[in-house]
Parts: sequence; structure tokens; C-alpha cells
Amino acid sequence: MQFQRVVTLGLAATMSLVLGATGAFAQASSSGSIAGVVRDTTGAVLPGVTVEAASPVLIEKTRSVVTDGSGAYKIVDLRPGTYAVTFTLTGFSTVKREGIELTTSFTANVNADMKVGSVEETITVSGASPIVDTQNVVQKQTASREVMDVLPTDRNFVSFAAMKPGVFVTGVSQNVGGSVPETGMNLVVHGSRAADSLIMVDGMSIINGSGSGGLQYGNYLNNSLAQEITFQTAGNSAEFERASVVSNFIPKEGSNSFRGSFQTRFTNQSLEANNLDATQISQGLKSANLVNKIWDLNPVGGGPIIKDRMWIYGGYRHWGTYNNVAGSFKDASFTETFYSCNQDAAGNCTTEQNLFPVWHQSAAARLTTQVAPKHKVNLYYDWQFTNFGNCFVPSLLTAISACPEYKNIPQYIVQGSWSSPVSNKLLLEAGGTLTAQDFHGFRQPGVPETQFQFNDQLAAAGQPSQWGSSNAYGANRSNQSNYRASASYVTGSHSTKVGMTLMHQWRYTTQEVNNSVTLTVRGKSPFSLTEYATPIQYHETVNYNMGLFAQDQWTLKRLTANYGLRMDFLKASVDPQDIAAGPFTPARHYDGVSNVPNWKDISPRLGAAYDLFGNGKTALKASFGRYVVADAYTVARAVNPETTAAPPTTRSWLATTNYNPFQDCNLRNPLANGSCGPISNPAFGTSVAPTTVYDPSVVQGWGVRPYNWETQFSIQQQVAPRVSVYAGYSRRSYGNLFATKNNAVTNASYTPYCIGVPTAPSITGVPLPNAGGQQCGYFDLIRPTTPALVVQSAENFGGLEDVYDGYDFDANARMGKGIILSGGVSIGRERTNSCAFASDLSVVFQSRLESVAGVAAGTGSGAGALAPPTSAYCDVHPPFQPNVKGQISYPIPGGVNGSLTFQSVAGAQINAQYPLTNTTPGLTLGRTFSSVAPTVDLVAPGTMYLDRIYQTDIRFSKNFKVGATTIRPNASVYNLFNANPTNTNAAYTARYGAAWLAPTVILTPRFLDFGVQIDF
Repeated sequence: MQFQRVVTLGLAATMSLVLGATGAFAQASSSGSIAGVVRDTTGAVLPGVTVEAASPVLIEKTRSVVTDGSGAYKIVDLRPGTYAVTFTLTGFSTVKREGIELTTSFTANVNADMKVGSVEETITVSGASPIVDTQNVVQKQTASREVMDVLPTDRNFVSFAAMKPGVFVTGVSQNVGGSVPETGMNLVVHGSRAADSLIMVDGMSIINGSGSGGLQYGNYLNNSLAQEITFQTAGNSAEFERASVVSNFIPKEGSNSFRGSFQTRFTNQSLEANNLDATQISQGLKSANLVNKIWDLNPVGGGPIIKDRMWIYGGYRHWGTYNNVAGSFKDASFTETFYSCNQDAAGNCTTEQNLFPVWHQSAAARLTTQVAPKHKVNLYYDWQFTNFGNCFVPSLLTAISACPEYKNIPQYIVQGSWSSPVSNKLLLEAGGTLTAQDFHGFRQPGVPETQFQFNDQLAAAGQPSQWGSSNAYGANRSNQSNYRASASYVTGSHSTKVGMTLMHQWRYTTQEVNNSVTLTVRGKSPFSLTEYATPIQYHETVNYNMGLFAQDQWTLKRLTANYGLRMDFLKASVDPQDIAAGPFTPARHYDGVSNVPNWKDISPRLGAAYDLFGNGKTALKASFGRYVVADAYTVARAVNPETTAAPPTTRSWLATTNYNPFQDCNLRNPLANGSCGPISNPAFGTSVAPTTVYDPSVVQGWGVRPYNWETQFSIQQQVAPRVSVYAGYSRRSYGNLFATKNNAVTNASYTPYCIGVPTAPSITGVPLPNAGGQQCGYFDLIRPTTPALVVQSAENFGGLEDVYDGYDFDANARMGKGIILSGGVSIGRERTNSCAFASDLSVVFQSRLESVAGVAAGTGSGAGALAPPTSAYCDVHPPFQPNVKGQISYPIPGGVNGSLTFQSVAGAQINAQYPLTNTTPGLTLGRTFSSVAPTVDLVAPGTMYLDRIYQTDIRFSKNFKVGATTIRPNASVYNLFNANPTNTNAAYTARYGAAWLAPTVILTPRFLDFGVQIDF
């Protein structure tokens, strides 16, 4: 009922804004605009001119407005495509401007000079399409259908986004020709968070928010259905909740003619080179990550059902990537106790390299209908199935047998939208999207239900540290509904848009563990075991994530002011839960928990665009806005009573002959018995007060949600027809960050100690900073203490600083005849400071700090290891590192088209995780560690980096015409120069020792790919 009341209030507030609007427009997020000023030959403005935009992409064929008293006009809600604009006024000759290319979120400046004459006389004005937007402050790039078809990429929207300066992909290795499966790829820009990234279809979100917001999208789109994909990276209007990369997939709508295409590609291991060199082999990497096969089969097509009334466009796609995992070999038998790869006399594995198979299916269609002259409806449906193979992101550290086989049980996207240009000044829009997902982990074939998961803390070189079964079986089911509604009132020089967005979502998560127990060994010797409170289930709901917004735009001569206001309301809850009894736990019931969180925010957005010379070729822009940080279940999961009862408990486990603890001791007995010690948590599996609570002041109320301020200054200049250059400065600063205080300890609860920094170089020959010296600033709890953690504002303890500064420079050229040039450089860094906490050991901060390369930074967060609260670790100033990207398509002799992409990106940040023992050289603790000896970080964040990554890809294609059909075979070469750098932050040995910095994954070697595209 409360949810319904909020929705009702939101709709009422939206309607009151609509009725109170005095002028109107900021363009719809899936459309563009054409605007300008009409004058006579003396330079005087002409009111009352009829301006008509016509294009075959419009099902209604034309859209028209009338210039206002200042001679200005604006036509909004125009589909991407090519337009002709006609200006008509009694007593003046008609003026027609053709070839206006319009993209999403772009306002094309089209002016007209009309002379006295007959209306029957038409003057056609030729000239290049405008390429500089002198009214909007949003920063965006567009991957057009032409670009997507000619460049050497895997046709994944993330790959197109990654070619934009300043945009980076987190969570995956550098993607060579689609060799990284299309899973879990998230985009960041200018210090944004991966969870803030947003994926939309036709202007409506399709993400299915994970715990922290938009991180988990899980829907993989049919590229051939896209007319274009736009990427907004800064200056978002009040329509948008958050600031990061907004990817908008604009589907084709069909037309009055039947059109279609067929695209396919294929490669396999026989078309691949080898880039594993002798040095890397000597460092322990026995095999590279190799492409086993990649394929893509993608027919699409459509046309009129009823001419000028109803169109359809749809298609099917089946595509996948199979990889051989670097350094990972098949377990000889899943039924054996220990992993074995059947080694030869030299210690090399003789079994096959493990395979990581991922494939997708999509069957989608879009129906467009003009149900009445002023009412247009779009319906979109996309059925999908994905098999993620195993491990999701496998590595040599995990035997494939220990990984679930993940599948998206058939999932789908259902979307509907309606738009109505009530008059040439008033536009109404509404839409809704349902995204349904079921992400499930199953046992690998051959892994019995009775198999244990083994974790070896002292695994030998070349052996995985985990094998057997997994503790990650289970399901993640969720449904998310997104709705939007808006009204735009548009005159020539003034426009206002008001509206609302609304999201509702539920999530059901389970975790299933074979035998409810996992085993830990050291060099295959029994050491400890972990018991799980199975069955483990979580139920949470986002009751609503609602935004009310008003966005205004006013053009005064050369200056266009963009200003808006957004109100955000986010409420989540923990659902009542009934959980059956398990092997170690009784049946449990938990009441629901509400208002976790219940956030309310007001965020202003300000911007200005200035046409410097009044010719539409030079734009100065500035924007400043507040954006909330994405969230969904972060707090709800943390306070879920099942989280308190479900944490596993450990106990020591001594020598055994059969490696089956159920035969060694009574695991139901929490006390020491047989070869098992007592459980570490006496409250295991019972409902107890949570050890972590949130201060109500950070989870309820106005203005307490984490947020960031984004500032942009830029200049864009048209230097030649269809050629422009851009330079910009970006700054992002975060606020309302959290810190956690442990009320069970004080500074007196800890003993300080130092360690000696090892001198022995690793196999790579790279020395540690301060090798042979002493590193201090570490602390060990004197005695184990049950924590009493309170999450509260970091400002209570002096505050956290998290700021990104950076500069972007790029150039773009669309010079006709298939010539495409674009590229640029982005230089930036994210600096953090948590030194205010250094003097209080009871306080730790919660943050998701990331560098410009998407690598975690901050107090040990990148290493997962303890870091001293010294200035080198708490005041982090990474260096400014340039990242260069470029792409070119150019016709060469013989009717062949050549295209090339180039990337030079900074290497990953280096960490050195040093596991301590009670006998570590130079240890000054003076006693044994109170519990498990920690692992510490020996390299301060932002001080050491891997080598840069250079990647060059090329493609050659040739067109053959057969009647109205065009056949374009192509051949692509990825990683042209067969480079072999260590690939990203998770691709080297971070644990300090003889193998420190040894590569575990290198760049995918050069491979050849063949494809064909048929357009009809």
C-alpha cells in the first residue's frame, strides 16, 4: 500500500508540474532534435514560418512546427536518420535543406534565410550536415550502423564503448576480437563507479540491478537490430538518476520497404598464432589463453505490415566464445579426492587445457504502429538464453571442476512505449520495461553431489588452489520493472520537460554447497573445514526507486541555458523469510525489515552552451550537476537476518586417511570431538543480533545517500565539413561516503608491529620498494573480540576525499565515400585520502574507490591485504596516465575497404600480497598473532604499474552487388602485432614470493577471423 501511495503521489506531482509548465523541452533520451532560426535577407527574424522535417524513418513521414516571435523553432522526438527540412511562409520562396543526419541526443542546428518570392519556388540548399551541437551540454559518442559494420570488433556494445577516449571496461581482461566472453562487462568514465553504468533499450533501462545498482545487466543484445548505439558520458540532464556511461541501444523500426541483413563470423584455434614466449614460460606460465572458437550467426529483417501504419523488424542471433584457459588443465578424474592433471617427467600437465565455453541466443522483434495520427506505439520483445560455461571468469587458480556451470534460464525483455505530439508544441510520452532474469549455477558434468570443495593454501606451482565441487551453486532470480512518463512543451527558443521514472524489483538468491562443508588443506595435508548454514536463502525487494524531474532549456541569441532539478526516492526492504532446517541448523523464520534504505534526494543540474561565433561551428560548454550513486540491495542484504545466521563457521580438522570429516567427527557437535576442533562461532546458525548495524542517519532521510558532483568544461570546433575536434576537462568528487566504527575495540586493543621487507627478487627480477628495509604501521588485535560494527558517515571521523580530475582530447571525421576517422587521448587520475582515520584504529572506511583504469585503489582494497595507515597508503595520488584510442576506415584501390582500431592503455596497478607467519623475518610483534596471521600489502597503491597494453586490429572487406543485394565478405586480424603483455589487474601473481608478478593471463594472441554481411 505504501508503494502504491508513493506512486500515486509521484504521478500527481508530475501532473502538477506539467500543468504549471510555461515553456518546454529537453529531448527524449532515444531521439534527437532539429532547431534553428529563420531570417529574411536583411537579417530580420521571421515568425510564423512553417518548418517541416521529413524522413523515411518516421512512420508518420513528416513532423512540423512554426517559428516563434524570435524566428526560432525546434522539432523534437525525431528518430535517428537522414532528414530533409523545408521552410514555408506566404510571400517568400520555399527553402529546403536536405541530408541532415541526426543521431540520438543531438540537436542539429539548421538555420534558413528566406527571400521574398513565390511559395511555389523552392530553393534547395546543399551543405554538410551539422556536427556540432550548440544547445545541449551532454557529452556523447555514437556508434552508427555504418561504424558497427566496418570496424574490426566483436559487435558487442561494450567493445564499441571501449573505443571512446576516457571510457574503460571493468571486470574483464583487454578484449581481443571478442575473445573475452560477453559477460559481466561494465563501463566507467571519469572516475565513475561500474555500478552506476546504465544500459538502455530505446531510452529505457534493461539492467537488473545487483546489490549495488546497475552492475548486473545480464541481457545480451542482438547487434544487427541496432540502428545505432549512443554512449552518454557526461552532462546528463535531470532525466537521469546517476552519472556514468549511459549506453542506449536504439532498435530499428522497419519501414515501408522490406529490408534485412545477414551477418556471420567464425574463427577457431587453427587460425591463431602463439605469443607465449620463453621468458613467460620460465616464469611459470605453461600455456596461454587461446581462442578455441568464436562464431556469430545473425539474420534480421522486416518491413510494413500495413504501409504507413504498422511496421515490424526482428531477428535471431546465436553467438559464442570458447576459450582455452591459460595455465589451467583438466582434472584427470572428478571423482578422485585430489586434483591431478597427469604430469609428465618434467612436471608438465598432459591432460587437455580447460575449456571456458560461453554462448548466447536471442530472438527479438520490434513492432511500431501509428494507432492514430497523433499516437505512436512501440512494442519490443527479446527472448534470451545464455550458457556461461563454467567459472564465469575462470583462471588457473581454480580447477574447472570446482566451478558451477552457469546458465540464464530463459529470460526476456518486454517493453512498450507511447508518444503523442498533441500539437506542434506539446509532446507526451510514456513507457515501461520488464526485465526478467534467472542466473543459476549447476554442477559440472561428472562432479558427484558428494564431492567436497578443496582449498589448498600451499598449492604447488602449476597446481590450482581450488578443486572438487563449489560453494557457489544456487540461483539468483529477479524481476525488474522500469517505467517513465513525461510531458514536453516546446517553443522555438524555450522548452521544458517534466516527468518521472520508476523502478520496482524483487530478488531471490540461494546458495547451495555440496555436503554443506568445504575443506581446507595445506599442501594436501588436512588443516581446517568450513560448515555452512544451508539451506541459504535471501529475499529482498526494491519497493521503489522513483525520480521526479523538471528540465528547462532557454536559448538567448548564442547562449543556451540548460537547468533542471531532480528528486530521487529509493526504498528497499527485506522480505519475511521462512527457511527449512538443514544439516547443522534448525528451521528459521525471519520477519521483514523495512526502510533499508529509505533515501530522499534533491539534485540540481546546471549547464550552458555558447555558440561562440554564431555560425554553429564552435561550441563552448559547461555543466555542473549532483548525481546519486546507484544502489539497490546493499543495505538490505547487509541487515538481512539470514546474513547474520548464514555466515559459515570454521573449525580445525586434523589428520585423516579418507578426507571425509563426516567419518572423522560429529560435525553437528559444536565442541571439539574426534579430529575436529570446536566451531569458531558458537552462535552459528542461530538468530542473533547482527554484528553490523547502520546508523539510521545514513540509511533514512534527505540528502544522506552517497552522491557525486560532476563538473565539465569543453570546447568543440568544426574545422572542416564533417570534421570536428574536442577538448574537455572533467572533475568528479564523491560525498556521503560511509565509515565503519568497531565499538568493541580502541587503540589500546592493538599491538603495533613492523616487518622486514624481503630482499629476494621474484622470478621476474622486479625488486620490492624499500627491499631490505623495515615497514611499520601494522597492528594486531591483542585478543579475538566479537565485533560491534556501526556503519555511519565518514564525516563523523574527519571525512574521506575521493576526487577524479582528467582531460580529454579527440577528433572525429565523417568525410563521405566510406572514410571514417576518430580517436583521441584521455589523461586522468582518481585521488583518494583516508588519512583522517589513521589515528583511530577502530574505524575503517567502506568505499569502492577505483582508478581511471578501473583498478581498485585505496587502503589495501586492491590487494585484499592489510595496509598500514601511513600517508603512502592513505593519501593516494596515482600518476596521470594517457590512454590513447583511434579508429579509421578507408577505401583502398581495388574496391577494398580497410579499417583499423588502435588502443594504448595503462597497465594494471601492482600489489604485493605478503602472507605473514609468526616467524616472518623482521617481525617485531613480540608474540604470536592472536588469530590467523594476516597478509599485508608491500606496495603502496598508485605507485607501481604493469607495462602498457598496445592492441591493433585490422579488417579488409569488399562489396559485391547482386541486383538490390549487397554482399560484403570480410577478413579481420586481431592483435595484429601478436603482443603479449600481462592482461589487466587479475592477470599476474599478486602474492609476494618467487612467482611475484609472474603472468597468469596474457593478451590473446593474433588470430584471423572470417565473416560475411549480406544486406537486402
